[in-house]
Amino acid sequence: LFSTGDEIQLRVTFRGEPVAAQEVVLSVADQWTKTVQTDKNGSVEFALPWQGQYVMETVHTEKTPGSYNGDAYEAVRHTATFTLTTE
Repeated sequence: LFSTGDEIQLRVTFRGEPVAAQEVVLSVADQWTKTVQTDKNGSVEFALPWQGQYVMETVHTEKTPGSYNGDAYEAVRHTATFTLTTE
């Protein structure tokens, strides 16, 4: 359970390894957003100053070409989302 005023730390990993310098976007229900980058350990910290729902999202692009149903692609996008609500 999270409370207004708490701080949280998240760690972004891909295939078990931390992802450094990864952009993470924090959004709050009233359309406020903040963008930060993970540190060398894939970690990022956020303060939770308001009551309500927070959504954190990150997109990691894996530059691995391939094809799907006959259509070629150059990369695969992996998206992770984490949502929490404070009281």
